[in-house]
Amino acid sequence: VLAWRRRGVRLIGLFILVFFITVIPFFVNARFRHPLTPLLSVLAAGGLVEVIGLVRGSGRADIIRWVGMVLALIVGLALPRAIDSGVDTKRWDYGLFTEGKALEQMGRSGGAEAFYRRALEVNPRAPFVNYHLAELARERGSPDEAAGLYRRELEVQPGYGKAWNNLGVVWLELGEEERALLCFEQALAVRPELMEAARNAGRIWGRRAVAAAEADDWAAARTRLELALRYLPQDPLCRTMHLRAQLILGDTLGIGRALDELLKRHSDFPPALRLKGELMNAE
Repeated sequence: VLAWRRRGVRLIGLFILVFFITVIPFFVNARFRHPLTPLLSVLAAGGLVEVIGLVRGSGRADIIRWVGMVLALIVGLALPRAIDSGVDTKRWDYGLFTEGKALEQMGRSGGAEAFYRRALEVNPRAPFVNYHLAELARERGSPDEAAGLYRRELEVQPGYGKAWNNLGVVWLELGEEERALLCFEQALAVRPELMEAARNAGRIWGRRAVAAAEADDWAAARTRLELALRYLPQDPLCRTMHLRAQLILGDTLGIGRALDELLKRHSDFPPALRLKGELMNAE
C-alpha cells in the first residue's frame, strides 16, 4: 500500500486483481481458453520484469527478503508436484468434455456432440460424456440411441442416480414400463433424495391402480396405491383413491379422520370432497 505510487507495484497489483476476477469463469466454468488469458500473460510478464528489477537494485540489507522470495518460488514450483489436486492433468478428455458442455449450454448441439465424441476417443470411459450425448439424442427424438448411451454411462458410473432416472424416462417413451420402474427404483437406491425418480415411480403405480379400479378390482387397486404412496406420500389423488378403496372393501376404520387431514391440506380437492359427501350420506 505504501509503495502504490511505484509503477511496478501497480502493475503487480493489477495482475493480482485480474487473476482473481477470472477465478470464476476460468476454474468454475472450466473455460481454459478464456479471453482474458492473453491479458494475464502480458501482466504476468510485466510483473516478472519488475521483480527482476527490484532484485537487481537491492543491497545486502535486503538479503533476507530475497531469500524469502526464492523460498516462496521453490515452494510454489514444488507444491503442484507434491499435492494431488484430484484432477489428472494428462486427461485431455476432461478439457474436451468441458468445451463440449460449454457449447451445449450455448445451444450449439452439433459442436458439443463433436467434442464429446472426441473425448470418448481419448478415454472411452470418460465420466458424464455418454450422459450428455444421451441428452442430445433425446433432444433429436432418438430414444433408442439415448437408452444405449445412458446404459454406457451407467457402466462407468453405476451410482449416477440422474442417469438411472433419465434411462427410466426413455424406457417409458419406448413403452417399456417395467424396465422404467426398475430404473426409477435403482435411481432411488443410489440417491434416495431424488424426487424426480420418486414421482416417476409413484406415477407408474398410480396409473396401474387406476387401471385396476376401472376394472373394478379394488383389492389390486389398493395394493398398487400403497406402493404409489410409498413414493408419493403426500399426493392427494393417490391418498383419496386409497381411502375410496378402503371404503369399497369395507375397511372403514379411520377413513373419516384421514380424509379430514387430507382436506386440511387440500380443502378444494374435488375427489376428496366427493368422497367426504359419500361418507356423510352413508352415515
